Amino acid sequence: MKVCQLNNLQLAGETKQQSAKNVGVRTVELTNTQRIMNLMGLDQWKINAPLSKDKKRMIPEAVNEYQRQMYQSIEAWSTTKMESMKFRNLPQDELRIIWKDKLKEVKELTKLRLVTRYDGTGTTLRSQYDLVSKFAANDIKKAMADLELGDNMGDLSEGQLMLIDAELNNAETIKRMRMDPTNF
Repeated sequence: MKVCQLNNLQLAGETKQQSAKNVGVRTVELTNTQRIMNLMGLDQWKINAPLSKDKKRMIPEAVNEYQRQMYQSIEAWSTTKMESMKFRNLPQDELRIIWKDKLKEVKELTKLRLVTRYDGTGTTLRSQYDLVSKFAANDIKKAMADLELGDNMGDLSEGQLMLIDAELNNAETIKRMRMDPTNF
């Protein structure tokens, strides 16, 4: 533990840099996830939910909860790995392989948690997320309008989301049948 003495005050632990305060600049405090990504030379923004802005606007509550849970999981893992000098001294290509595998695992577990652990009012978060991951935003909006379900996915029940999924799957099947009727 570092001990710093300033004007007869003892401070334990790491302290923030204060010199930049005078010029209106704040120091950046990295999370352990950001530190690991810096070790690998990766962009930290690429671990967020892989959905377009249009899709994220359709289901903001589900995306926020997904990203919150994913961050908590990956940060806990990152904290333990940053404490390991053996991990930190691995070659960058090995770190990237480990990271890729762990990120895939965390994303799957996070999707599972949307169903099993979220106790909020939106119990359909996983279904919302799956739907916007599977279909184009405009197709979902059209199906919602055709089925007269309104325009807010967050207000839909599990049954209504299943109905949209069935509607869009049927539309794809019909489209394929028209293109090549010999396959059916």
